[in-house]
Parts: sequence; C-alpha cells; structure tokens
Amino acid sequence: MKERVLIVCDDDLTSEMLVNALDGGGFELITTSEAGEGLSLARRLDPDVIIVDSGLDGDRGVELCQSVKSEIALSHIPIVLLVANARSSIRLESFSGTIDDFILKEQIFHPNFSSLIRNVIARVELNANMNPLTGLPGDEIVRKRIVSALRSGEQFSVGYADIDNFKPFNDAYGFSRGDQVILMVARTLKNSLRKYGTAGDFLGHLGGDDFVLVGNPYTMRDVAAEAIRVVRQNAPGFYDNRHRQMGGIEGLDRDGNKRFFPFLSLTVAIVDIDASYVNPTPEQITRLAVKIKKRLKFLGGNTFGGYEVLLRN
Repeated sequence: MKERVLIVCDDDLTSEMLVNALDGGGFELITTSEAGEGLSLARRLDPDVIIVDSGLDGDRGVELCQSVKSEIALSHIPIVLLVANARSSIRLESFSGTIDDFILKEQIFHPNFSSLIRNVIARVELNANMNPLTGLPGDEIVRKRIVSALRSGEQFSVGYADIDNFKPFNDAYGFSRGDQVILMVARTLKNSLRKYGTAGDFLGHLGGDDFVLVGNPYTMRDVAAEAIRVVRQNAPGFYDNRHRQMGGIEGLDRDGNKRFFPFLSLTVAIVDIDASYVNPTPEQITRLAVKIKKRLKFLGGNTFGGYEVLLRN
C-alpha cells in the first residue's frame, strides 16, 4: 500500500518540483494550493504525511499546521515544513510545536529525497507507538517485529514477561510506586538482554506489566533467568517494612476474595519458533504463550519456560 502524501503549496514551480521528486518513490500524491482545502483533504483522506510550504500566503500555513495538530483525529499525521533556506529560523519559530520536521527547498533535488520523507513518516510512527512510561516500543511495533522474525525463515524465541502479584501491590501502594516497579522490570529486562542476549534482540512493552522479548532461542532462557534473579532480589525493597517482615501483603484477588500475596515476582513464558518449518501468526504465538504462562503461574512465581512446561505432569 502506497504512503499518501498531501502537498500544500501555492507556488506552482515548487509544487511541481515536489511532485517530480516524489513521483517515482512509490507514493500517492495529492496537491493543493489552498490551506483551507488542505485541511479538508487531511480530514477526508488521512494522509501519511503533509508537506506544507512555509511561504503560504500570510499566516495560512501556520494556521493549517495548528489546525491539524489541534484536532484529535488528525494530530497523529506528521507535518514536514518546506523552507527556502537555512536562514529561515525566524519563519520556523512561527511554526513551533506544530511541525515534526523541516526540509530545505534545495533538498528536493537530493537523489534520496523520497527516503527522507519516508524516514519522517517512520520516525513519527515509531514515537507515537512508544510506551510513555518506559520509552519501549508498544504493541504495534512488537507485532511488526514478530512478523519480521517469522518472515526471516530463521529460528527465534518470543518471551512474554509479566509481573506476578502486581495488581494487589498497585491497589495497596498506588500507581506511583507501581510505575517504579514497572520501570525497574523494564531496566532489568534491558540489562539482561545486554548481558546474555545477542545483537538484534528486541524488547517491547505492551502496556501495564506486560513485556515482550524477541531474540536468540539459544540465549532466551539465560536472559529470563537473569531477569528473574534481579527482580527477586529487588522486589522486597518496594514494600514498607511491615510488609517486608510479612513477606507480602493481604489484598483482594480478581474474584474479590481476600488473601495473602507474596512479594512481586516475574514470569517469562517462552515460545520457540523455527520459521523455516512453521509459520504461525502473532496471534497464535500469543495464545500458546498464554497457555505456557498459565502453567508457569500455577507452578509459582519467579519462573520461566517454554513448551517443556506443558509436557510436565
């Protein structure tokens, strides 16, 4: 599917140069010379990027950018501002906070101009899908990474990590301390990948207390074991002294029953895949991981494993 580029430029020559530069880059191009029509087209067509000429009549370019970024349905669209030259800093200040990048008119003639625009689209999409707490890639990027691994035809593992007893902890201590726990686990998983993983290994954050690792099947269990060791070591420090002495807290389970919950721990369900033999969907991988994780949690916290867990009596 072609990326859709909306060009808003009232200079015919510049508009033509942009079209010529992007025409062979696999884009769908829409042009207009009117800011008002540009806003209407953005609402109707949902382009992947909008290129706005900073020289639009009066302040109409500024108003267009402000309108796009102020509308919830449009604010995700990256805006690239086209400026005359590097000395246009005063003009750029008028667009502060409303553009994602800017390009010089002379860059239109660069042989990789299409790649430059495509990189802006990719960067904004990536930033939009980063978890705001941990800064890790979110669910959409996680899915794309798994699909990419499947298409490689190679062996890899997907590790689904989540924090045991997190909900009652969050209920007792509040979101702020809960966020501190999530950040600790994120750091721990990163460091474990650095220590035992290999180049190209990936860590994503689905949200809440759920993380995903994608990487080398021969080192994934070492990564999981290291992460679990560090979480077990650090978990007591997040509790008040009274609860540390108790070894945990009392709280309500998901059925509303009061019971005791031991210290926070980590479970990592690992799905090993040889993409040269099987080609599951990301959803099928997730369903298998859920089965493994359920079995691991039954065995107790601070555990990891893969298919072998399901074969145990």
